[in-house]
Amino acid sequence: IIIPEYRRPQTVKQAILSAVNQNYGEAYEVLITSDGISPEELETEQIVEEIAYYHKNISYYRNTTNVGMFDNWNNSIYKAKGKWIVVLPDDDMLSPFFLSAVDSYIDSVDYSGMVGVLPHKIYGKIEYDPQDFEKPYGRIKGEKLNLQDVFWGGGVSVTGMTFEKEKIIELGGFQSAFYPVSDSVCYVNFAYFSNLVRLDCDIAAYRVDNNVSQQNGIMTKILTYGVRMMETLALNDSFLMGFYKLYKKELA
Repeated sequence: IIIPEYRRPQTVKQAILSAVNQNYGEAYEVLITSDGISPEELETEQIVEEIAYYHKNISYYRNTTNVGMFDNWNNSIYKAKGKWIVVLPDDDMLSPFFLSAVDSYIDSVDYSGMVGVLPHKIYGKIEYDPQDFEKPYGRIKGEKLNLQDVFWGGGVSVTGMTFEKEKIIELGGFQSAFYPVSDSVCYVNFAYFSNLVRLDCDIAAYRVDNNVSQQNGIMTKILTYGVRMMETLALNDSFLMGFYKLYKKELA
């Protein structure tokens, strides 16, 4: 589980607690990477040290300079030791059943590619509480997503995004040139060049408050890149291209 962090010591504490308290019988690593040397990052380092005293599977790395959001994510990928990597943003949380559910699905179908979920939203200063998540029952099912699914908004959240380390490196990782939608470009690449599956269980939580997408100018960039991405998807599907040409003015 990688937790790329930037100036969010209080929410990253909740993210780390959700990562280390997994109801999972296998060994796994929790890697936190702080981007820079601000006072907030120094506070995060202290928080990590306190939690790591009780959880020896925690690793911590702090960049000496600020490299940017998605380059920090890529640094985390390269430093991670496992074959499979889970992305947990520094203000979100995982269900205590997250790893067991994802691992169960991967093993049951001998899966290769990216596994994603649609986390529920949380608002305000919510602290981690394992009781907020229900245990998934029965066989974990996944829906394979193609380019048309993604075009109509059927992607996955970056929260809990799980993929093979070797495969994401092969596909170029999170490409910072597409900020702030590099995560969306990433799962589109998996849908087109590999496999993309969305699980049908609620095993993650997405914090809405103070999200990067809420900052001035960021939403405009998201919408602009979103239209460009729709055009790119349409270029690879004749049906989507027909729709895109028909409604191009409205989308723009």
